[in-house]
Amino acid sequence: MSEEKKSEALVAPKPKLEDNIIVWDTDKGEVKLSVALVRMYFCPEATTVEAMTFLSICKYQKLNPWLREAYLIKYGNFPAAIVVGKDTFSKRAVRHPLYQGFHAGIILKVGEGMERREGSFQAKGEELLGGWCKVLMKDREPILAEVSLAEYEGRTKEGDLNRTWRGKSATMIRKVAYVQAHREAMPEEFEGLYDEAEIRPEDVFELPRPSSG
Repeated sequence: MSEEKKSEALVAPKPKLEDNIIVWDTDKGEVKLSVALVRMYFCPEATTVEAMTFLSICKYQKLNPWLREAYLIKYGNFPAAIVVGKDTFSKRAVRHPLYQGFHAGIILKVGEGMERREGSFQAKGEELLGGWCKVLMKDREPILAEVSLAEYEGRTKEGDLNRTWRGKSATMIRKVAYVQAHREAMPEEFEGLYDEAEIRPEDVFELPRPSSG
């Protein structure tokens, strides 16, 4: 190597971590992403660590962010949260060889007791308490999840219900129960995956992170 080329090699900038491309296969084809691309297309506010965590979980779970199978969401100054849509849970569940379906609904206050109603229909004047979901598997007893509305309903900074929860509380709390029951029934399929309704900014610190694969 000439002295000129040696000199150029010495001053050549090292590749940035943000530009390193990570490649993985999914059911819908190959995905190629980097930290820089995650910031450009999915979450401009994400830190390098948050974007790398997002890439690691997507690779580990074979998710395709381009097809909206996973999202990286940043709440102000809080750490970014990794969430998936309910459809991701549904599509993966039906492919599981031991999966036999589910029943899900809402929990209403009736007099001094409670009613567990299938579906998410709530008549005017009925008091909504929570949601439930039962997942049926071939190799074990049904997995039942019941969740409280008060624990998950989304609120604004002022403490009021946000627009989604104000208009679709029954649908939203049923979805939380659905996701939790399926994650418990099939942990290998859904490890580290959460629905946005399960996450509030102050909870982001507590989310477990699966190792990359």
